[in-house]
Parts: sequence; structure tokens; C-alpha cells
Amino acid sequence: MTKKPIVADEEITAEKALEIMYTNKIERLPVVNNKGKLLGIITMQDILEKRQYPLATRDTKGNLRCGSGSRTFDFPVPNYSTTTTWMHLWWIAPHGPQYKKSSQR
Repeated sequence: MTKKPIVADEEITAEKALEIMYTNKIERLPVVNNKGKLLGIITMQDILEKRQYPLATRDTKGNLRCGSGSRTFDFPVPNYSTTTTWMHLWWIAPHGPQYKKSSQR
């Protein structure tokens, strides 16, 4: 067991934490309070993602939120029978109206 682990206090900045990680060749830095109680862990990946995507939307815990976009198409959606599988519909969407169904049922 490590007698004197490398830790950070509550008021550490991201730049200082990254400097400590690079200096000591570690990827995770425990954050402790003045009593030595573990409050959390800062990872190098967290800091680098925050730098790479500074405008990313995050939830209250700091996790990245997931979003999706959709668009409307300017072509009519073909009305196939109910026997058409979802795989056919999946194929039509990205390929547009030029897709011709080979066999009509």
C-alpha cells in the first residue's frame, strides 16, 4: 500500500490537476478534503474532454448530455404494405426517393 499517495485538495484547478498528473505520470487524481476524506477522483480524460468540448451541454453531475437532430425530407414517403419490414424503412431513409423496391407484394 502506498504510504503517501498523490492527492489534491478541494480547491484545485483543472490546470494544476493536469500538471500534477503529467509530472507524476498518473491518469487519475483523488480529491480529498482537509480531513483526508475522499471526495472524488479527477481523471485526465475528464479534463481533456472539457477542453476539447467547452460548449458541450452537461447535466447537474457534469456528464455529457446526448442529443440528436432530425430533418424533414422534401420527398413523399412511399406507402408500402404492412408486410414491409423495418429494415426496408431503415434503408429508404438515408437513400432517398431514388430507392426502388424490387418486388411489390
